[in-house]
Amino acid sequence: MFLSFALHQHSLSLLPHRRLSYSCDLDLLAASEMFFYDMYLVDKGETDCTKAGQIANEGECLYPVPVLIRNLRKDAAKPNENFEPLEEVNDIFVRRFFLHDNMSGKKDGSLSILRYAKTIVMQVMITPEDPSRIFAPILTIEYVERRPAAWSNRLTSYIHSLMAVDEVVFKSEYTMDTTEFWSNVEILIGFMSAVASVMWLARVRNWQTRNQRIGATNPNSGEATGTSYMIHVLMMLAHTFVVSFAFKFLELSEFAINHISLT
Repeated sequence: MFLSFALHQHSLSLLPHRRLSYSCDLDLLAASEMFFYDMYLVDKGETDCTKAGQIANEGECLYPVPVLIRNLRKDAAKPNENFEPLEEVNDIFVRRFFLHDNMSGKKDGSLSILRYAKTIVMQVMITPEDPSRIFAPILTIEYVERRPAAWSNRLTSYIHSLMAVDEVVFKSEYTMDTTEFWSNVEILIGFMSAVASVMWLARVRNWQTRNQRIGATNPNSGEATGTSYMIHVLMMLAHTFVVSFAFKFLELSEFAINHISLT
């Protein structure tokens, strides 16, 4: 059995993040037939499936969607359990997945462990060059295990009745690689800090020149004049940086809306 969804290669209208949660009766999962699924993306913008490395099916080109099992185990390790972006380099992807497994957990003909998908996330990354196009999506699944003995007395035990039901979640996430964007932001902040510092020094110098008669150029001439001097200098510092960065912040916000927001 395979799942597919349509996507036009050149024109895409992305939806905001979606989160759907369902209350699932585990007794129904334990009694339901198990299926394996393959997910494909229908590429309506491609006609030569062989050239594009896709699969032809009834006149349509199908692109296999990679599946990331978050808690996959390999040699006692969990390569897909990433805590930092750099740990994603050794991720292991598969093509086939299941929603629940009531077969491998059987022992002596009876079910001892039920595995099911607790969280399913469809991750779509937008290309930085064109926000209307995407990279190949990734389906991320996290499985959990539960023993049927934990809810065998659901009719008489309140705790067992709680264990007999679990919440499963499906989410769609749309992201964009903002590495270059934030690198430009850091450069912009450094440049604006230098410009604001020069403007502040110029303003302090001009203020000192205008107020020499009250001792503003000599912060040690007295407690009152020294305190007044520092207050004026700090106020000009705050005002200069706030004004300088306010305009750039507005420009940066407009840039982010036009280039990073979903359209």
